[in-house]
Amino acid sequence: MMKNNNTFLICFLLLSFMNAFFVSAADQVITWKKEAQEIDLYSDEALKIQWTGTHDVWLHDAAGCAGGGQQMAPEADSNWSATAGAVPVGTHYLSCRVGTHCQEGMTLKVTSIAGSRPAATTDTTDTTTTTTSSAKKSTPFATGFAVLAAVSALFC
Repeated sequence: MMKNNNTFLICFLLLSFMNAFFVSAADQVITWKKEAQEIDLYSDEALKIQWTGTHDVWLHDAAGCAGGGQQMAPEADSNWSATAGAVPVGTHYLSCRVGTHCQEGMTLKVTSIAGSRPAATTDTTDTTTTTTSSAKKSTPFATGFAVLAAVSALFC
């Protein structure tokens, strides 16, 4: 049985629209600030450095602000991103070299780890149990779109 073109178009647009609302649960977002920062980045996670004002992003082989490095983002009033899997396994150092920002501590140590971040970890070293999760919590909006996607898949 052939569906009419309007139904196909509506389903295509609906599914395309919903796709824009799904974000990886494991993306790591850092805000540049004049303070040394450190993160663990798993190979299935994307990294985004966001900022206001004018900054850049440099990649170094070692900690510090002097010598070497590769410019990853030019001096601009925008953000920089690395897609999941783009940061090789190992320890990497990023900094902002605009003015004296790096000397003032605007750096990021990234420890890139193969595999996926564990869903939850439990620390039982004391009487308090702490559970952490890297997954973003589902919002009613996102849940509604997931249900809508499933229903539209049945009829489209």
